[in-house]
Amino acid sequence: MKIWISGFAVLLVLSPMARAASFDCAKAATQQEKAICGDAKLSALDSEMTTAYTAALEKISERAQKEMRSDQRDWLQWMATVCRTAQLQSATDLIACMSRAYQERTEILQSAAMQKGSVLFYMRSRYVDSPIKQGDPMPDAGGY
Repeated sequence: MKIWISGFAVLLVLSPMARAASFDCAKAATQQEKAICGDAKLSALDSEMTTAYTAALEKISERAQKEMRSDQRDWLQWMATVCRTAQLQSATDLIACMSRAYQERTEILQSAAMQKGSVLFYMRSRYVDSPIKQGDPMPDAGGY
């Protein structure tokens, strides 16, 4: 999947598919990218999530930034997997699935870095594409 997360939204006026997205809509290749570029509300959610992601990155240490970037890549893969079944139903289902995913991820990013006194905490996220069964080990949190 080719989704790039950048620190700013790009507004392209030359492309008919272009909207304010966190990547170049002229290069949209996947169904998810095309959905973002073709739907103004989803594009706005993408930009809002990118803003929250950038703001969270600025608050945390370099080590935590590496972890957050990894979390973001995991989320992008998770979202593509989860919304793939919606994609098979209709474009409307795909947009609805992605919109929910973007709203949830934005909320997580907005509260990912929390200051308690002089200590800054970074909350890690884990995304799985299948249910965790009782007795399965939980993913390692990496000591955070």
